[in-house]
Amino acid sequence: MAVCVAEKPEVKKLAIEKGWLTEGQDIKEILEKAELHKAIIDNFNELAKSNKLSGLEKIKKIHLIDEPFSVENDILTPTFKIKRNIAKNKYKEQIMAIYKAGPN
Repeated sequence: MAVCVAEKPEVKKLAIEKGWLTEGQDIKEILEKAELHKAIIDNFNELAKSNKLSGLEKIKKIHLIDEPFSVENDILTPTFKIKRNIAKNKYKEQIMAIYKAGPN
């Protein structure tokens, strides 16, 4: 499970290509879309396979956000390390919902 920051230009390009989004729409409207999650996870899995990662190292589910982690939103330290306890608390509901949904 991972909380991922959506790379807006890439997500928008993919979403328009797949017909999930029109040119004027904001990507926030599709961040929960299961098809988008599957496309991103498939991309992660291709990278994992090419780098010979084990099954435990592969991402199974994601939660997409559009706000980058930063010092200003208190997710990163001034040396750009993630504050895991703060990130965990901020996204606790989303993480629990993914675990409650079960595998796949």
